[in-house]
Amino acid sequence: MLALGFEIEEFGRYSYQIRAVPAVLTSFSLDGFTLLLNGLLKDERKLKQKELIREELIMMSCKAAVKGGQALDKSEITNLLNMIKDEQIPLTCPHGRPIMLKLSKAELEKRFKRQV
Repeated sequence: MLALGFEIEEFGRYSYQIRAVPAVLTSFSLDGFTLLLNGLLKDERKLKQKELIREELIMMSCKAAVKGGQALDKSEITNLLNMIKDEQIPLTCPHGRPIMLKLSKAELEKRFKRQV
């Protein structure tokens, strides 16, 4: 981590090595700084853990999702449509892509070359 003149590196699993501090901080409290740094690093680790958990959940939901070309029976289709209607599932895939599109009658006719 290099920011604002600080150079701090991981030095083991739960350790960090301070390699440089800004020259303007000639009389700062090392103890106070270490406590502050420790709190910031804990917060950063928590954020990383949350992000890793989020990514894992996205992968799990992606693998469990209905894929293009996958055959569904009538009850599965009805169940999915009911879940969409009742807003029990998001209208995007885990990666943010839409799972359905709304086409106007004119656009549908145009796509089937039926527009007059």
